[in-house]
Formats: sequence, C-alpha cells, structure tokens
Amino acid sequence: MQKNKSVVISAYAPAECRSTLEDLGFSVFDGAVLPSVDSAVAHHIDMQIVKCSDNSYVCAPCVYNHYLPVCSAADVILISGKKDPLGKYPGDIGYNIAVTGKYAIHNFRYTDDVFCQNSGYIPINANQGYTKCNICVVGESAVITSDSGIARSLKKFPVDVLLIRSGYIELPGYSYGFIGGCTGLIGSKLLAFAGDASLHPDYCNIKAFCKNHGVEICSLSKCNLVDVGTIMTVG
Repeated sequence: MQKNKSVVISAYAPAECRSTLEDLGFSVFDGAVLPSVDSAVAHHIDMQIVKCSDNSYVCAPCVYNHYLPVCSAADVILISGKKDPLGKYPGDIGYNIAVTGKYAIHNFRYTDDVFCQNSGYIPINANQGYTKCNICVVGESAVITSDSGIARSLKKFPVDVLLIRSGYIELPGYSYGFIGGCTGLIGSKLLAFAGDASLHPDYCNIKAFCKNHGVEICSLSKCNLVDVGTIMTVG
C-alpha cells in the first residue's frame, strides 16, 4: 500500500473509521459540505466530486477550491463542473456517478455537462440518479448494488453484479443508506467499509464475491454500517 496516499471522506464520518484509515497509512482529507442540498447528504463526497479519467476529477464549482490542494498534491487534474448541486432530486445528482473500469454509470439526463465533455469512460445509462450511492465498486468489472434497475442496466455489459438486499446501512435522516455510500476501494485489492461489514445479512455473499475478484474486505470500525457518502482515494 502506498504510504500517505490521500483518502477523502465525509468530515462527519465516524472517528474510528478515520483513525483506522490513518493507521493503514493514509492521509485523511475532509470532504466539503454543500450549501444548497439536504443537510443529511450535504457532506457526502459522492455528491460533489467524481473521477473523470485516469488523471482527472470533476467537482462542483462551489467546492473546487476545497479539493484543489488534495488533487494538486496527488498530481491529478481537477476540473470545475458547470453547475452546483441544488435542492432535491434531480438537482443534486450531477456528480453522483459510479465509475468502474472503463465505464461511467449514471442517469445521463442529469449528469453535469463538464463531466460528459471530459469523461474518458463509456457511458452506461441507468434510471437511478443516485448511482454512486447505490453502487459499490469492487473492481474494474465487478460491482455490488441493492438496486435491481442498476443490475438490469449492467446486464448488457461485461460487468459482474452482486445484487444484495436493501437496508441494513444507516443514514441519519433517512430510513436507510446504501452500499456504495458506505464503501470505497482504498487499494486495487482492498475494499473499505464504514463500519463492520460482517453485520450485513448478505456478508457471506459479499465476502465470497469480493474474494472471487481478488479483493479483501477491510472493516474500518466495529459499529453498524453507515453511509458516509463514499470513501475515495485520490490519485
């Protein structure tokens, strides 16, 4: 694992998750808080910034200055998007795009124009606009989701999909959160969970799926799983 590689995570993520990442050798960088969306998800980085190509990211204009230092330190390009997330769905989903391997998955009716103009990925359209919230990226051709619509959208592509049951992930202010929002690849073969992955009722299937793709699970705390808006490495 690369020492001192930066991980971006919600400023409100559980303290134990943050300390575990630091113990693993990462520099933990606090995500921004969006001023004009639901406060329950305003601190979720998957609403703010998304990888656009191998060496570039696109973010909401209002958080550009916040993420510029961590992107500069990682020697990657940061591009300001066209619009800031605003209000409720679909005004808040412009950057909530799942990127895996050579694909970008989103409801492209609402994707920020700057991402579309600069993206190096093949687009896969899904009806679900909160795509990154709902997709846990396991590898370049493997994802986990609880959204059957996303699973159907991926059937035409060489992406292995594990469909799990909804719920069992906390998101304060909502009935439950999502698998994409409580996870993040912090290495090519290491999938981090915000909380204890073994507490999910589909853990055995999740563990077997990850193992099949050569990926190890890392639980960042002993608490219940919580949707923190994705755990993202930069660089």
